[in-house]
Amino acid sequence: MADFKQHGTRFRVHPPIGDPVLCNFEQEQKEKVRDNLLHYVRVVGKPTKTSGGKVVCIAAHEVEPLDSGENENRGSLGGRDIQQDFWVPQTLDELAKAQNVGPLDAAAVLGTWPGEDDDGFEDAIDELRSAGLKKDAG
Repeated sequence: MADFKQHGTRFRVHPPIGDPVLCNFEQEQKEKVRDNLLHYVRVVGKPTKTSGGKVVCIAAHEVEPLDSGENENRGSLGGRDIQQDFWVPQTLDELAKAQNVGPLDAAAVLGTWPGEDDDGFEDAIDELRSAGLKKDAG
């Protein structure tokens, strides 16, 4: 989604995971933004607003389309291949087959959970949570 007003040009990117990110851009980028509205893109810029440790708004310096390459089901980003069929819903059986995994061997995990009553698990979780709170406060 994009807004091409004279003042306040902006667009919104919807990443595959997480909340949308608002991107402000300059008038000189208007055509590039418009040309890529219906494509997967990579946005390069500087964060201008954060909330809860997440970027919610950036000043976009560059909008780069993800190349479709020779195979229309693939694109590339920074030299990495991107499977466009990632976006196509699949059943659990289809995912398991694609990843070459089989059913869980229950005997392999039997007796491993919940562990001993005092195995330090809860302390480790509390420590991780405390570290996150200290990081957010700082």
